[in-house]
Amino acid sequence: MRSVLFVCVANTCRSPMAAALAQAYLGDGARVESAGTAANDGDPATADAVEVMGERDLDIASHRSRPVRSLDLGRYDLIVAVTPSIAEFLRRQGGARSAIEVIDIPDPLGRGLMAYRRAADAIEREVHRVCGGHSATNPE
Repeated sequence: MRSVLFVCVANTCRSPMAAALAQAYLGDGARVESAGTAANDGDPATADAVEVMGERDLDIASHRSRPVRSLDLGRYDLIVAVTPSIAEFLRRQGGARSAIEVIDIPDPLGRGLMAYRRAADAIEREVHRVCGGHSATNPE
């Protein structure tokens, strides 16, 4: 089983959207999770993130944030940071350099639905790039 972790800051926008998109792309054979570098434990995804994922028939309404510091980064085959600075943070937290990929996605928080839609489009492209070859329709 392939395991993927997406990491943003608060774990309420980009990383939960990325996890939902990656799970849909990779299928049930993958374990896809998300966390945040400065996340509170238990915050819901933002309403705009829930709405934009709903437009793609993906439900993240039950998502609850969690801090990346509470996780064992060695459990993941792939760790995807949504910015270069988050990738550096993950390296300092013990994430294996070879396991960390960077996708550079601007934070849509507070910028409205169109910003979330642009972020989701960019995330989807990046998910296909970093997870390419591992989807149910394109097996390893």
